[in-house]
Amino acid sequence: MSSINNVSSNTLRLSGLVSGMDTDTVVKQMLAAERAKIDKIEAKVQIGEWQTEAYREITASLQSFYSTYFDTTSPLNLKSTNSFASFATSYSNAASTNYVTLTGVSGAQAGKYSITELKTATSATLTGGNVSKDIESGTINLSDLTNMIGDNKIFITVNGMSNFISIPTDGSITSVNDLKEALQQEINNAFGADKINVELNSTADGIKFSAVRPTDTFSISTDSPALSVLGLDSSNLSNKIDLSAKVTDLTNSLGTTLTTGANNTIAFTINGISFTFDLSQKSIKDIMNEVNTNTKLNVTMKYDVTKNSFSIKSNGTGAMEKVEITDSIGNFMSALGITGSSAGTDASVTFSDGTKIVRSSNSFTYDGITYNIKQDFTAGTDAITGKVTEPIEATITADATKTFEYLKGFVDKYNELIEKINNKLTEEKYRNYSPLTEEQKSQMTKEQIEKWEEKAKSGLLKNDSILTGILADLRNVLYSSVEGAGISLSSIGITTSSDYKKNGKLEINEEKLKDAIINKSEEIKTLFTKSSEITYYESLDSQSAKSQRYKESGLAQRISDIIQNAIRTSTDKNGYKGTLLEKAGISGDRSEFTNSLFKEMMGFQEMIDEMNSRLNYKEDALYAKFTAMESALSKLNEQQNYLLSMLGNGK
Repeated sequence: MSSINNVSSNTLRLSGLVSGMDTDTVVKQMLAAERAKIDKIEAKVQIGEWQTEAYREITASLQSFYSTYFDTTSPLNLKSTNSFASFATSYSNAASTNYVTLTGVSGAQAGKYSITELKTATSATLTGGNVSKDIESGTINLSDLTNMIGDNKIFITVNGMSNFISIPTDGSITSVNDLKEALQQEINNAFGADKINVELNSTADGIKFSAVRPTDTFSISTDSPALSVLGLDSSNLSNKIDLSAKVTDLTNSLGTTLTTGANNTIAFTINGISFTFDLSQKSIKDIMNEVNTNTKLNVTMKYDVTKNSFSIKSNGTGAMEKVEITDSIGNFMSALGITGSSAGTDASVTFSDGTKIVRSSNSFTYDGITYNIKQDFTAGTDAITGKVTEPIEATITADATKTFEYLKGFVDKYNELIEKINNKLTEEKYRNYSPLTEEQKSQMTKEQIEKWEEKAKSGLLKNDSILTGILADLRNVLYSSVEGAGISLSSIGITTSSDYKKNGKLEINEEKLKDAIINKSEEIKTLFTKSSEITYYESLDSQSAKSQRYKESGLAQRISDIIQNAIRTSTDKNGYKGTLLEKAGISGDRSEFTNSLFKEMMGFQEMIDEMNSRLNYKEDALYAKFTAMESALSKLNEQQNYLLSMLGNGK
C-alpha cells in the first residue's frame, strides 16, 4: 500500500516546551479525520494491487494451458491429428531401429512392413586431403652444430604438452642421419615413441618432422640459434593450419604452392556465387565465415583439425543438392583440396514387394507412416561370406492406450484450470478485513500481518464477470456439436460431473472412451481437430466471420479461441487486447501500464498525493499556531518573572 509521504517543513516547531502540552499528539488527533480519508484511498490502491496479482495468476494458468495444448509447436497440440495417432510399432529384430524407425501418425494403416533396402539421403560434399606439408628443414651444415653459440634446445609441443629437446653439439654427430636418430630418441624420451617421426628429407641433406597419427597436433618453437642451425623455416613450424593467420603468412605451410593474382588477390565461385579476397588482409577463418553466412549458397565450409582437411557441404540433403567450386583467380580452393563438383543423394525405402519410396530427406511421412532413416541397409545373402541378412520387419498396430492417456491428461489439466478459476469465483470475502495501514502494521507481528492479509486478499475476484464469462464459454463449447463429427464428448465417455460441488469438471467413462478410440478414431479426430479456413484474427474484426469460424471448427479450435480472447497480447481493430490483459495486464507487455486497474490505481494515487499535500499544509499551519502559542506563553512567563522579581526587590 502506498504510504503518506510527509513533506519536510521549514516551520519552527516548539513542541510544548513552555506549555508542557504534547503538541505532536494533539496535532495528530486534530488531523486524524484527514489521515483516515487518505488511509481509505490507500486501501483501495492496495486492493487494486492484490486484484492485479490475482488476475495475473489466472492469466498465467491460461497461458500455460494454452501453450501445452494449443500451441502449434507443442507435441501435445490438441488441434493436430497426430496427437490422436494411436499406433504402436514393434520390430522382429531389436537391431532394426539402428537403421530405421517407423511411427504411425494420422492416416496410418495397421499392418506389417517388410523392408529390404534403405538408402540414406546425403548432402553434396567436397572434402580435401591433408593441406599441410611436414615440418621440413633445408640443407643442414653439420659444422654449424659444433660451432653453435648459445642455447642448443628447441621447444616442442605435442597435443598441448611441451618439452625442451636438446640438439647434440659435442661433435658426436657426423651425419644428418646421426642427427635424425638423436632427435628421434630425444622426442621419444619426452613424448613417447608414438607421437612424432623424424625422417630424412627427400634429398637426405636435411630432416623432416611428421605426426605418427593425423589426429595429433604438434609445433616447434625456440628463441635460440638452433632453429636456423636445423634449417627450419619460421613460417612452417606446425603440422596444422592456423585459421586466424593471414593467408599470405601460411604460404610455406600449405602442401600445395599457393598462387594469387595481382596484389595477393584470389577469386573463386561456389555454385555460381563469386568471392574475391585480398589474402594479405584475410585469414582462412574470415573466408570461411563469408562463405558460411552467404544466404544464397546455403552451404557450410569447415576445417577438420583431426584430419587437417577442409570440406564444403550443402546444408540440405537429396539429389537436387549440389556443390560446384572453381578457382577463377589463383588456386586458393585447389590448395585446400576442395575444387570440382559433388551432388547429394536421395533417401529411399524399398519393400519386399518391390515398392520403393524416394525422398530428399532422411525423415519423412508417407501414407501415415513417419520414416526416420539412420543408416544404409540391404537384405540378402553376402556373395563372399554367404551371410544372410533378413529384411527389417516392422509391425504397426492400433493402440488405444496412447490416445486414451493423452485425452485423460488433457481432461486432468482442464479440471485443474477450472478448479483454480472456480476457487477465485467462490472464495469467501471477509469484509471486516481491510488492508492494514502502516501504523497498524507497526503494532503487529509478521505472522499476525500475514494471517490478516490472507483474509484481506480472499474473495477479491468473487463472482467476477470476466472469469465467469470464460467458464461459461468453455462449458458451452464442451456441450456443443461439431459438424461432420457425428459424435459428441458425452457420446465417447467425457461428460460434465453431475456433482454441483465440482463446478463443471469433466469426468471420463474409461470403458466407453477406450471403445470409441478403437471404433471411432476418425470421428474423434474430427470432433477435436476440425479447423476453419477463417483465421482467429480475421474473426476478431467481423461477427459474421467469428460465427462462421465457430461453426466450421472442432472443439480444440473453439477452446483455443476462448483462451485467446482472454490472454492475447495482440490487439483487435479497436485496439483491445485479451479481456484479462485489458483488466490487469501482464509483466513485460504494454498492458502492464495501460490496463484498467492500473489506471484506476493511478487515479487514486493522484488523489493521495493531493490530499497529502493539503494535510501537510494543515499540519504546518497547526504547528505554526502552537509555536506562536508557546512563544506567547514564553513572553508571559518572562513578564511574570520580571514582575515577581520587582515585587521581591520592593520588599
